[in-house]
Amino acid sequence: MTLDVTSLLRISRVCRQIHSISLSKQLWVRIYFRDITTQGLPFAPYWKDIDALNAKQLKGLIMHTLRLDHRLSLSYPPIERPFYQRRSVTWVRLVQSQWLLVASSDDITSVITLWSVVSLLTSRSSAPLAEASLSAPVVTGAVDVNGSHVTLAVELSGRIPQIEILTIVKHRNSIMFSRLQTLDGVASLRLLQGDFIGVSLIDNTNVPCIIGWKSGIATKLRYLPDLQGGAVAMHMDNGWIAVVRRSILEVYLHDGTRYKRWKVVELSHGVGTASFRQIIPRDNSGILSASLRLCIVCSAGLFVYEVLCNPGKNIVTLDDIWHHADVLTPSHIPVLINGGFGTTGESVSWLHGHTGLQEFPVRFATARLPTEGNPRPTISEWHDVNMPALYSLGVYDYDEARGVLVLGNAYGELSLYDFSHSDPRLFGKCLATKLTPTPRSNQEILPTHRIPSYPAPPFPSWENPEYIKDDLFQFWSQHGVVGSPPGWSRDFESVHEYLPWHSPFLGRGSGSSFAFRALERAGHFYGRPVPLLHTYNALCHYDLAIVDVGGLLFLKDSDEPVIYIVDEGITLEQLVASVHQGWFPAKEVPLDITEMYREILFYSMMLHERRDKGRNRCLELYRRGGRVNPRFLQSEPPQQD
Repeated sequence: MTLDVTSLLRISRVCRQIHSISLSKQLWVRIYFRDITTQGLPFAPYWKDIDALNAKQLKGLIMHTLRLDHRLSLSYPPIERPFYQRRSVTWVRLVQSQWLLVASSDDITSVITLWSVVSLLTSRSSAPLAEASLSAPVVTGAVDVNGSHVTLAVELSGRIPQIEILTIVKHRNSIMFSRLQTLDGVASLRLLQGDFIGVSLIDNTNVPCIIGWKSGIATKLRYLPDLQGGAVAMHMDNGWIAVVRRSILEVYLHDGTRYKRWKVVELSHGVGTASFRQIIPRDNSGILSASLRLCIVCSAGLFVYEVLCNPGKNIVTLDDIWHHADVLTPSHIPVLINGGFGTTGESVSWLHGHTGLQEFPVRFATARLPTEGNPRPTISEWHDVNMPALYSLGVYDYDEARGVLVLGNAYGELSLYDFSHSDPRLFGKCLATKLTPTPRSNQEILPTHRIPSYPAPPFPSWENPEYIKDDLFQFWSQHGVVGSPPGWSRDFESVHEYLPWHSPFLGRGSGSSFAFRALERAGHFYGRPVPLLHTYNALCHYDLAIVDVGGLLFLKDSDEPVIYIVDEGITLEQLVASVHQGWFPAKEVPLDITEMYREILFYSMMLHERRDKGRNRCLELYRRGGRVNPRFLQSEPPQQD
C-alpha cells in the first residue's frame, strides 16, 4: 500500500512506530523523488542539496512544496503585504526570495530600494534595508548572484541612455547601494552574467552586443543593423551565445578570435517579449552542450520551447514544450501583457486580460510545464479587488518554488503576496547561501537622498513638458542629418505629430495615429526613433517622414496607416532620390499588435474607474505624497492625442 504524505502524517500521530519512521531522512528522500521530482514540482536551486538537508528541513520543504501546489490548484487567496510607493513602479525583482529590489520612477529620476522579504511578511514595518537615487527613470534591470554577493544592472532612460552596474555593500553598519560602473550610450538590457552584459542597442545602432562591464570592451555580434532588429533576449554559455530577434533564434559560436553566427532557426510566429532559463548546463561526458528553455510572448499567445545546443555535434534544435493562448471572442480581445519563467524553469507565469472586461481585466496566472507525471498542466489564475491595477503598465516577479509574488504598477501601487502560507522562518536554515552585502572597499556610494524632480504625470507618454521637448530637439539635432534636400525640412518643432508619439518614459507613448504608435513600439526591436527629414503642408502636418531607428531608415506616409522599413543598403540620399522618382524601396513593417490592445485596455479601464466607480488612482498617488500633474487629478482622464 502506498500512502500519500497527508495520510502518513495522520497515522504517525497515533502510531509510535510510524511516527519513528516519519522522522527518518531516508523516508523523506523517497517521498521527494516520488512526489516532487516525478510530478515536476518546483524545488528552488538556492536551497541546499537534499544530501545537505537534515530530515526536519527536508520534510519542511517537501510539505511547503505540496501545500503550495494544493493551494494554487484551488486558487486559495494569498497573504498580502501592500507597501505603496510615491512614484511609478517600473521594475521589481525577487532575489532568491531573500531580498526584494524595486525601482520606482517618474519621467526625470528614480529610486531603487532593497527590502528583506522575510521582514515584509512577518513584520508590520516596511522599512527598507537600503535606498538610493538615480538620475533617470529605470526601464528594466537584471540581477546576477555569485555566492552570497549580488550584482545588478539597471537601464536608465535619460536623453542619453545608460546602464548602471550596482552592488550592495555594508558601510559603517549600514547597507547601501554602490556604483561599480556606468556605461553610456547602451540600451535594451538583455543579459547580466558575471562580468558581462548583453544589450540590443549601442550608440543608437541595433546590433546584439556583449560588453565587459569592467573593461568597457564591446563585442558586436553583428557589424550592421538588419531588418530583424536587435536582440529581444540573450543567453551566454561557455563559447556560444543564443539570441532571439524579431522572428528568428540565432546561435553565435566563438572561433577563438570572435563570435560568428553559427545557426539560425526560423520561428513560426513573431516575438513580443522573450526570456531564457538554463536547465542543464553540461552533459556528463564533458562535451560542451546545454539545454535551455525559451519563453516567448506575442499576440498569438505564450510559447515555451526547449533549446538543445551541442556545437560538438553541430546540432541546434528547438522543441515545443507548451503553448497557451486565451480564447478570442468578438467582444473580449485577449491581451497577454508579459510572462516568463520562474526560479527553476519548471513553470511559467504571466499577466493577461481582455479588452472587453471591466471587472478584474488583468489577472495573474501560473502553470507548471508538462512532465511525465503531469502531462497536462493546470493553469492557476488569481485576481483580487485589492491587488494593484495591472492594466497600468503592470510589472511583476514570481518565485514559483517559494510561492512569493510581487506586483507593481504606474500608480505606485506595490504589494507582496505569499501563496504558500508557510512560516517564512522555515527557509532560513535551508538556504545554500545567505545573501550578504559586500564589505565596502573603494566603490562609489550612491546618494541616499531623493534627487529633486519636476512635477510630472505618472504617465508622461500623454504629455511632454517643455524641458523634455528642449532636450528632445537637441538630441534629434545632434543625431540627425546636416542640411535639407530641396523640398524637405528638419523643422521638427512645427510638426504636431512628432512630439506626442515620442515618450521619454519607458519608450511608450500615445500618438496621433496607430502608425506612429507602431513606429514607437518598433523601438523594442530597433531602437529610439530619430526623425531626419519630412515634407509638410501649410497646416503643419507632415506628408512624408523619414525616421532613423537604430541605424535603419523608416518611412511614414500620412495617407497610409502603416509604416515602412527601407531596404538594407539604401542610403538617405538614395531614398530621397527614389521618393522624388515616385517609388519607395521599402516594405511594410510587420509588428506585433499586442501593444495596441494594452493601450486600449489601459485607457478604457482608467475611464471606467473614474466615471463608473468614482476612483482616481492618480489622486490616490498624489495623496501619498507623489508628484502628479494637475491634469491627472481631474475627474475626467486626459484625452488621448
